[in-house]
Amino acid sequence: SVSSSKTESSKSEKNTVSKPKKDKKSQKTSSKGETIISKSDAKSIALKHAKVKSKDIFDYEIELDKERNGLVYEISFQKGKIEYDYEINAENGKIIKSEKEFDDYIESRIAMINIPNKDEAFLREKLYEMYNYPVINHQKAISQNI
Repeated sequence: SVSSSKTESSKSEKNTVSKPKKDKKSQKTSSKGETIISKSDAKSIALKHAKVKSKDIFDYEIELDKERNGLVYEISFQKGKIEYDYEINAENGKIIKSEKEFDDYIESRIAMINIPNKDEAFLREKLYEMYNYPVINHQKAISQNI
């Protein structure tokens, strides 16, 4: 599986995100009276962490959820063939969870192959191989005049 998951510690200075600017326009207040970051700030935090630009993403979704540890923004988006999922603490802007997935894209490619008795395990293996080593595969194709 080409899926990675990373939970960021609040003690790790290396992976912490600086707190968003405290201006009245970007702040909201929860029902308990806590100040929370805006959806725009949460999006910026996720995009900065993923090292992608807003103009390059699609299928963007954000939702503010109440979890046992407080309010959390759940954010998902895609860039190219990779799907990103984030959970960001709405009160302090720290990343709780980040995930990157390529599996759904591979499964969609397999579903598009319409041959009788297709060996999905074989196709999955070859697709991952193709995407993991694009330069090598391109060189093989050139040398074989494919």
